[in-house]
Amino acid sequence: MGEARHFLIIVPTSLIPNWEEELRKWVPNVAQYRFSGDIAKKARERQLYQAQASRSAVVIASYGVCRTSADVLNTKNGRHWTWPYMILDEAHNIKNSSRKSSKAIHGINSSHRLLLTGTPVMNKLVDFYNLMDVMSKGTILDMNQAGFKMNYQKPIETGRKKCASSYEVHKANMLSKVIRDKTEFWILRRTKDEVNVKAANDARAPGTSKKGPSFPELPPKNDFVLWCRMTHKQLKIYNGKKSITF
Repeated sequence: MGEARHFLIIVPTSLIPNWEEELRKWVPNVAQYRFSGDIAKKARERQLYQAQASRSAVVIASYGVCRTSADVLNTKNGRHWTWPYMILDEAHNIKNSSRKSSKAIHGINSSHRLLLTGTPVMNKLVDFYNLMDVMSKGTILDMNQAGFKMNYQKPIETGRKKCASSYEVHKANMLSKVIRDKTEFWILRRTKDEVNVKAANDARAPGTSKKGPSFPELPPKNDFVLWCRMTHKQLKIYNGKKSITF
């Protein structure tokens, strides 16, 4: 791979100051440039060129500006440009592949991509597919979204239903394992339990305080599913409303 010297970090506008502060703290010698809507178009494009022309630099861009500036980010002084590294913070912002911002970011030239998110699956399994598709440029799951929905999402969701047959449950579990096997190598996942275990181990190390930092604990979560069936009268009213043609 070699040493990457130019980084494009795409974040929600509200997180730009946080990234700037952390970069000043950890890599104070690396120049950083902002590429967001609060800067005039000509000024931010001039800063972008300065970043690309420098020996090493970090460009922090907002999702909103990237939606309309992907072509600018893909060029340097009129020539093709590829970012050695593109990082997406709060990457679930691009989970909807039909949005203009998702399509634009998917098209930004980059040799390596890193996605940061706390919610890889928000509503449907296809959210996870879209993130992996952007991260790997379609090479990991090796199929389009329609194929993923048909071959994975639909049977997995069917197998999770209360009325699913034993065959459907087995098929859903097998397909879930296939997805895990294909993607787990590319995912670095840190849970609260892992952080607390590390804190406990550090606390037991010689020369450290007895109590290390840990996340606050919440009581165990209990889910109770109650099926409320309609009475005969309610069912009659419901079916009557359904049959009305507007």
